[in-house]
Amino acid sequence: MEGGVAHREGRYDEIDDVDRIAVLHTNLSGYMAACQRRLKEMYDVELMVFYWSGSGQTPFGKEIYRHIDHPYEREGENESEIRGKIRSFDPDAILMAGWTDSVYLRVARTMKEEGVPVVSNLDRQWQGRWKQHFARIAAPWYLWSAIDVMWVPGERQWEFAKRLGYTGKFCWHGMYACDWNAFANGQDHQTSREEAFLFVGRYVPEKGIDTL
Repeated sequence: MEGGVAHREGRYDEIDDVDRIAVLHTNLSGYMAACQRRLKEMYDVELMVFYWSGSGQTPFGKEIYRHIDHPYEREGENESEIRGKIRSFDPDAILMAGWTDSVYLRVARTMKEEGVPVVSNLDRQWQGRWKQHFARIAAPWYLWSAIDVMWVPGERQWEFAKRLGYTGKFCWHGMYACDWNAFANGQDHQTSREEAFLFVGRYVPEKGIDTL
């Protein structure tokens, strides 16, 4: 275990001056696109983004990808093509949307071995399920070899990252943000009802809107 920590030390220390970022994403959402646009505005980085397309849960138009310098639909690229494009791009860092995509994970492992720091999002909460326990046991071999840093949105995700062996500077906080410009000039929504809820999210069963 200590050997794995020592190995990750060097990769983390290289995440400093970043000009090019390769993003291995799932379905690109509005708020994530806003974060990427802001990243380009603040630091003038060049972005290569692989993304899953065609999801009914995130039906955004093509304009959401205009800020991306090198956009690629994940479905149209095999593992070798993704790895080749990333190598040609020569990124300073890789940002990956978790490790559920086995192709992304293998590509990240290869690039990490070649000296490119890899940061992975982690938005799953620790619930003590058997799959999470398995991930905790396998992490030193399965995840440490591919991921330098876990980036989490909150305390419950931090608990999961900690059990995977990502603590201290190997676990970043504040992963999620909103599309501030989209809401900053919005109208106030009033209701005459004494009790009301405001829901902000996707209209999908897993969000529990029926329970609300």
